[in-house]
Amino acid sequence: NYKLNNEDKKTKILNANLCSLEINGYSNGDLLIENSKIDNIYLQNFSSKNGCNFYNIQPLRQESERKFQITRCNMKNFWFDNVLFNQYKLISFYRNKFDDTIFTSCEFPSDYKDFEKFVTVENIHYPNKKDNSYDSLRYETFLQLKKCVENSGNFFESLKFQSIANESLLKIKGIPYWDRIILYFNKFSNNHGTSIINPLLLIFGFSITFYVLYLNSLNLIFNK
Repeated sequence: NYKLNNEDKKTKILNANLCSLEINGYSNGDLLIENSKIDNIYLQNFSSKNGCNFYNIQPLRQESERKFQITRCNMKNFWFDNVLFNQYKLISFYRNKFDDTIFTSCEFPSDYKDFEKFVTVENIHYPNKKDNSYDSLRYETFLQLKKCVENSGNFFESLKFQSIANESLLKIKGIPYWDRIILYFNKFSNNHGTSIINPLLLIFGFSITFYVLYLNSLNLIFNK
């Protein structure tokens, strides 16, 4: 628990095995958390003058709750490097400021179903207690994460976050009807830009269909 008027210079947590780690307050120095296995991580109302580095972080035990929460934090100059987010059962990013936040070599869920573990709630211990604007907030959070990984040069994960953001956008009731139609068509045709199989199947399907119709119009097929 950092205090604003403390003259801390540097905090290091190295090679640690922890059940839980909770950090809050304002740090005047550096915060380094490296090569550690931590089941539950809670960052609440936290900011750091010189930034914060998470390197090579994963859960300690597979049978534990495994929660990762960042709530109301100023994440300026935060660096997440080789953090295995996909191994946590529940992840919540809630009303944070992503300013020069970097994600490198991190492992995120691989498909939309696995991204259900990414929630946007104030208290991760009550995941069903959601804001009235939950879907909008989740959509904006995914867009901010997309921008962060894109700025790090990871365009593959950037497309994935864009796809998940569009799926979240479909759940917002207030979007116009035609925008919803475009999103559904985009999902069906190429899964929001992440699938090359769908457009190839559509191309071959339409090509074969129209070619058969063309041959039939010339009476060169089905003519027995």
